[in-house]
Amino acid sequence: MKRRLPLLAGLLIGWSSAVTSTSLAIASALEFLTHGPHGVPLVISTFIMVAVAALGIYGCAAPAHIHRRHVYTAVTITWIVITLLGAIPYVLTGVISNPLQAWFESTSGFTTVGSSTLSGEYLDHIGYGVGFWRASTQWIGGIGVVVLAVMALPVLGVGGLELVGAEAPGPTTDKFTPRANTNAWRLAGVYLTLTVCCALFLYSRGLTPFEAVTSSFTTVATGGFSVKSTSFATFSNDPILLIGLTFFMAFGATDMGVFWRAWRGQWPSIWVHGELRAYLGWIAVACAIVAGANAFAGVADPINSIFTTVSFLTTTGFASVSWDDWPAISLFILLVTMFTGGMTGSTTGGLKILRCQISWQVMKNELMLEQREHQIVAVRIGPGQARIPRNVVRSVLAFHIAFIVLWLFSVVGTTMYGFDPWTSIAAVTCSMSTIGITLGGLSHGDWSVLPPGAQFIHIIDMLAGRLEILPMAVTIRTLAEWIRYRSMGWNTSYFADA
Repeated sequence: MKRRLPLLAGLLIGWSSAVTSTSLAIASALEFLTHGPHGVPLVISTFIMVAVAALGIYGCAAPAHIHRRHVYTAVTITWIVITLLGAIPYVLTGVISNPLQAWFESTSGFTTVGSSTLSGEYLDHIGYGVGFWRASTQWIGGIGVVVLAVMALPVLGVGGLELVGAEAPGPTTDKFTPRANTNAWRLAGVYLTLTVCCALFLYSRGLTPFEAVTSSFTTVATGGFSVKSTSFATFSNDPILLIGLTFFMAFGATDMGVFWRAWRGQWPSIWVHGELRAYLGWIAVACAIVAGANAFAGVADPINSIFTTVSFLTTTGFASVSWDDWPAISLFILLVTMFTGGMTGSTTGGLKILRCQISWQVMKNELMLEQREHQIVAVRIGPGQARIPRNVVRSVLAFHIAFIVLWLFSVVGTTMYGFDPWTSIAAVTCSMSTIGITLGGLSHGDWSVLPPGAQFIHIIDMLAGRLEILPMAVTIRTLAEWIRYRSMGWNTSYFADA
């Protein structure tokens, strides 16, 4: 038997491709059943995905020793490859003929951003197969392609746990069990349950089965892709549907561990959760300000105002009304919510509530030490809560710095392509916070107007936002060091097996 390569990235790409090929096979079958024109291209795309999966699974093996550097590099490479593979169906079907725009669409799907190069009536006629594939990329990306791979890859042991840590959005240390594959299965159970409940609710409100399923995919994943060009504007006069969707968007941006503890009956530990209280409080404050300002200005009713605010805050990206004529205070609150996002351990993007809490506590402690320099202070996220470890605090501060640096470079880069500063700021925040809808000149939702260079900038921003910057930064540094060491003739075995 031929020896398999000890390549972690190849193995992850194989299992991740196997997972995504299942969704693509369903999309192909759906296209044939509805007599759509894209059946054959979708089948070809499925075979390509299956071939990559076979090469990775049967051609690669888990290395004997897995270092953290290897984990971050493998996760980043896997995401890049999967988004490139996900662009193939768009190109082969002709729905998006430009390969860069197809990669943009695929990346926006898997990273649950929701920005789209498809708009107008053309989006309403892409067919059931491509529509299902487009929505399923967000559902798969919401839980994370690597988490899905770990579910089928218990042989990694401790490496598997590190993979879940590299994939999980946020600095949370809340682990269900010490076994990575068990964690992944429980996360998937909560995720699937929320999706089914959302689909049943949407179907009960008059959506077709296809619309209900695809919309539930993108709601629970806080992704925002819609099979209609008008998103949920058609249902702006259905308060029950909007209220229900508001709750499901909020559920998607909640730590999945909260639902698991609720299922286990551990209610006291839920309310003690400092991040959950801050998250619910921030939703209440933001919705109250926006709804009050809009009602005073007479531009939107409270339900649509709350729906839009939660859509921004949870980084979902659904739209029921236009916000172009909203007062400045409402637009400012929407921009701030784009940065914060929801809870750690959820499908949402942004900085995360927990990181904001930790940074706020660090600032308070530093101000206190200016007055009482000998006082002993600790970082906590709630009364009676355990002290946040120093390594977590350092990682949070490093993340904020890296986020700001990348955000500034991306804003400048987007502005250089002719966009005004307000549009550039909102667009970059949209991509890095994985929200999809934005403010300014791109609020109409057609991202195909971006020049190729600007689209590439936002592809990097979307990947960095979903991977929370650190894995991509480690990967870039690893590759740079590998190139430098190779050019100097040094031993590069330390970088092997990634």
